[in-house]
Amino acid sequence: MLIFSNNEGKARFNKPLYGLTGIYTLSEGIALPYFLSLIEINRAIDELKIAEQIPASLDTSWS
Repeated sequence: MLIFSNNEGKARFNKPLYGLTGIYTLSEGIALPYFLSLIEINRAIDELKIAEQIPASLDTSWS
């Protein structure tokens, strides 16, 4: 017999995020990288932040 947990929080923790990446070239020397993906609204609310929620620092290293 298989028993599945109803704890959605743990199940979503390590789910990969699949999508497409690319670069929009606006003009010579100016390019804008992008990542395109479809995610559930609850995951977007939990994991994504707007610019005002991120501490401003020019020394920040992003992964």
